[in-house]
Amino acid sequence: MKCPQCQFQTRKDEKFCGRCGNRLILVCPGCRFENPLNYKFCGECGLNFSTGEKPSPLPWMARVAPGKRRGFRPQQGLQSAKVEAPEAEKPPQEDSMPPPTVPEEVSISAAEVKVEIAEKKAEAEGIEERIRGEAEEVMEPEDISEEETAERVGGLSFWNKFDLGVISLLTIILMVICYADARSLLGKSFTGFQLLKNRGVVGGLRSGMKPFDLIEAVEGKEVTSSAEIMEIVRSVPLGTTLHYTVKRRAETVKVPVKTHPFSPHGFFWTIGVPFMIGIGYLLIGMITFVRQSAEKNRWIFLVLCITVFIVRVTNFDFYSTHRFTELFLFCWVLMTAIFFHFGFTYPEEKEFIKNRRWFVSLPYYVAAILFIVLMAFFYSPSEELILLIVAIFSYLTLSFVVLLASLVHSSIRASSPINRMRAKVVFFGCCGPLIPIFSILISYLFRVNLGVFAVTSQAFALLFPLTLGYAIIRHRLFGEGAEAPTAGTYKCSSCGNEILLKKSQKIPVCNACGAGGARLFWYRVVWNIIGV
Repeated sequence: MKCPQCQFQTRKDEKFCGRCGNRLILVCPGCRFENPLNYKFCGECGLNFSTGEKPSPLPWMARVAPGKRRGFRPQQGLQSAKVEAPEAEKPPQEDSMPPPTVPEEVSISAAEVKVEIAEKKAEAEGIEERIRGEAEEVMEPEDISEEETAERVGGLSFWNKFDLGVISLLTIILMVICYADARSLLGKSFTGFQLLKNRGVVGGLRSGMKPFDLIEAVEGKEVTSSAEIMEIVRSVPLGTTLHYTVKRRAETVKVPVKTHPFSPHGFFWTIGVPFMIGIGYLLIGMITFVRQSAEKNRWIFLVLCITVFIVRVTNFDFYSTHRFTELFLFCWVLMTAIFFHFGFTYPEEKEFIKNRRWFVSLPYYVAAILFIVLMAFFYSPSEELILLIVAIFSYLTLSFVVLLASLVHSSIRASSPINRMRAKVVFFGCCGPLIPIFSILISYLFRVNLGVFAVTSQAFALLFPLTLGYAIIRHRLFGEGAEAPTAGTYKCSSCGNEILLKKSQKIPVCNACGAGGARLFWYRVVWNIIGV
């Protein structure tokens, strides 16, 4: 039998799923008989679980019922049914005469009672066989597609493998192009600040530039595109100081910036670290997609990892070669909707979402509107564009905070211990990217130059793939047979029953009630990660 929630293969005598803790039996409210979860009627009393109606009495019971109301005892009727059949030489008239103890309403002979009971018994056996056949058909349907079959048995269908193959090919092409563009800039003059395609500045690095400065001229020569600025920078010798005419808020200022060579050290921080972060996210997303092929939220987790991968890999291109500017902005805005979606549905769907499915799709409509408005203003820089970028980044930060709050809620209130463990691990991994997100938000809101800290702080985002990778390898928390990361006492959140587990022991459901799973007394997130 398979668990209807996680499709895990269970034994017939089990009452709770060994993976997710879901109850596998349905207790009849009428007779308290334990039925399989896919039964529509009680196997003991025939109660209809969907309507709550009791079964109608059989015809032969209806015929005996009036006698019962007038003092007729069912035992006497059963005793009369045990009377042997009359001999052949006995006159047939006597067979039809009721015994003197039987009331007049029950004018039926013992032989007829036998025949009728046998017929009803055969009819009941036929109904039981039909119900059993329908139950087996529900439990093991034969007319299901290959993709549904693969998902139920925990494997990958042909189209899942095809999708992963296409994603792998496209991501490799994207990495090769971005790496080649960055590699071609090694040893050449670098502006010393982060320059956008619309001549805007978003990071000063080693210069006096501030976020959202707009370059209007270089050495007194008016420029209309970022390509002209880069051409001037590369035409002068290394170490030359160029004077930029910059529009900063409502005033125009001149900022001298010395050109710097694009060194291997800068290559490591602007290409190496973001590539490691992006590849880590992509691998974690694909591994989890394969190992949790029966989970409903595996696609949204994979899309989240792919989106972060694109943003990280194209990050340097967004500030230098500007080949994938539109793709970067699209994924940057899309992350807001994915963070909300992931927070609402991971590791299990929140209760207030189940009756409000439109709430999940709402952030995607908001993200689409924001992207359209952003592209309309992006190539004509103005103060309105600056306010729009600040608003979008604030919205992105809000979505990330909502995701963290949802993970904290799931780590305490999730229905199974494995889901609570997963929520804690993902929360700890998401604490790393929180540092660079808030550093960039501060620089955008107050228009301050954080220098190289804005670049080096991105390394904290490596905590997410490292954390989940450790949980997958060490404790298999994102695959089959999750294990307890630490030895200690677990407490059932439903009945308070205490469970003592050894390190790396498979996490069970509560052996007392099985409803709420187990929760640690002294569990700490850091201990889960480092394995203390």
